[in-house]
Amino acid sequence: MYWPKYKQYHHELTDTVEKDGLCTFGHKEKLCAQDKLPKRIYLNSTTFSVVTKGVEHYRIGEEYYEVRAGEALVVVSGECYESFFSHQTVSTCVYWRLATDINEVLGLNPALSKRLIEKLLKFDKHVVPVSEECISRLKIAADIMKNGPTALTQEQRLQFYSLLTLVTLEILDTKENNVQNSDRLLIGKVTEWIEGNLEQHIELEDLAKRFCVSYSTLNKKFREFTSYSVGSYIHSRRV
Repeated sequence: MYWPKYKQYHHELTDTVEKDGLCTFGHKEKLCAQDKLPKRIYLNSTTFSVVTKGVEHYRIGEEYYEVRAGEALVVVSGECYESFFSHQTVSTCVYWRLATDINEVLGLNPALSKRLIEKLLKFDKHVVPVSEECISRLKIAADIMKNGPTALTQEQRLQFYSLLTLVTLEILDTKENNVQNSDRLLIGKVTEWIEGNLEQHIELEDLAKRFCVSYSTLNKKFREFTSYSVGSYIHSRRV
């Protein structure tokens, strides 16, 4: 394995995968090598790699893919893939792997976990674009995780899971109608705000005003994307 040559950090999370569904999480930077990683194949999990700088080259099966900054690579369960790194390219990426054979993932309750896992199992694209907001969230998540999962406080763990959930859902939702993008971003921001303020009393009308929409509109859109009302979602995250 060539990992020690180029990874800033790489965490195998075998102790927590049964509880949280997160198999690995890592941040790679300052790569400048002609090497390639050995072929890998993972069962019952989906691998994500978001390139934040430079270009990375992969082969999935017999197909080659060039993944540029601002794009995500997705490798679904059972696919064989390998990575190639050109000596002319210095690239940076954040990557993680999620289990698809558990009942709860990333701290979500069973109902939300089921929806996320269904999206993982149905996804059929390998390279998709990601937003600048998505990359910003990943950079924050990478900074939180840099000292490993055992060093996380409960608040940091909650923030990390929230960020990674939002990023994962954005990647998986890229196939949907673009008309929904603004609504998706709205619900993403609302969810992120809720996750960061769970310990406080949240007035639902005030929450809607914060995002310049009526409560009825917010609740309708929130239910469309999560199957939960805003109030039910807050309650489920506090339980």
